[in-house]
Amino acid sequence: MKIIVEKHIPFAQEAFSSLGEVELLPAAEITNQRLQKADVLVIRTTTKITPALLRNSRISFLGTATIGTDHVDQEYLKEHDIAFTSAPGCNAEAVGEFVINALVRLVHQKKLSLSDQILGIIGAGNTGSALKRKAEALGIRCLLNDPPLQQETGSPLYRPLEELLEQATVLSFHVPLVAQGDHPTLSLLGLKEISKLGPATILINCSRGGVLNERELVKNRAKFGGLILDVWENEPFISKELIKVTDIATPHVAGYSFDGKVKATEMIYQALCQHLQCAPSWSRESALIREVSPLIVLDHPASLEQILSHAYDIFIDDRDLRQILKREDPDILFRRLRNQYPLRREFAACQVKNSSHLQENLLVSLIQLGFQLQD
Repeated sequence: MKIIVEKHIPFAQEAFSSLGEVELLPAAEITNQRLQKADVLVIRTTTKITPALLRNSRISFLGTATIGTDHVDQEYLKEHDIAFTSAPGCNAEAVGEFVINALVRLVHQKKLSLSDQILGIIGAGNTGSALKRKAEALGIRCLLNDPPLQQETGSPLYRPLEELLEQATVLSFHVPLVAQGDHPTLSLLGLKEISKLGPATILINCSRGGVLNERELVKNRAKFGGLILDVWENEPFISKELIKVTDIATPHVAGYSFDGKVKATEMIYQALCQHLQCAPSWSRESALIREVSPLIVLDHPASLEQILSHAYDIFIDDRDLRQILKREDPDILFRRLRNQYPLRREFAACQVKNSSHLQENLLVSLIQLGFQLQD
């Protein structure tokens, strides 16, 4: 059995080689011709699955090591009896940590109080729920909006969007990009919604470009207290005008923790094993145990903002994205930033040494966020 895997998926060779012959390819080299002799294809969002790509191929199983699936023509897969799986929730922790990191850094930069913030989470699935847990660990009050879940459960926990627009001081978006249907999310935040926002609301988007109307963001920037964007319309061709007015801008890497990527590999691997009716022989624990855990050594009292910057300095990603926009080929460099993204571990892999220097309330918060503490 021939298995083609997009080359930037970690541990792909190690995981899938027990199931067949593995060929690792850059996304640009995954072509119809290459797929003619392949049985399995494993991709990321950088590979668009279209009828033209799969036509007359032997592909019987397709896996995307991502939570998003809008790059896959699922109707074509159904029509041609091609099994399909994705990795829902694989990077939920990573995105939740990204939002917390970005929010803490921005609030510190703007000299605001973190505990005074009311976080409106739009999309309360795996990622939104992970963010809620982390925000509440820091004493931040959360409001949830998720029309599909509200319709399914009838729970009063899920509030109308208008309520979040009016009450939240921070809005964070965690929804799929849906153009039609009962609950579309395309331009979910447009001029009408912006007009209902409270004063100085901070906006965060780590879902999909197009969920926030970019033209209206630029035109109405003065109404926002802050703008944190990780996703963009028309990636990798991103708006220079929008980045100029964004406080923290990153190249679609919110979910790019090493731990989340390896979890995605494991989820696709296990789904393929189930499809082939064979027992899994590889696990992510065996892979992650060989990786270095970040060590944060404290020799003096530190703040939450300082510890988070040691775990992951989000302003490095912001700097790198802004620098490529000065070049003649920013689209190519945008892809490169994503494909060559440095190893980033999640909080649970980070060890904080000499934690006795920290105040008790900060110790409790760090434990709830998942950090490993050492005296």
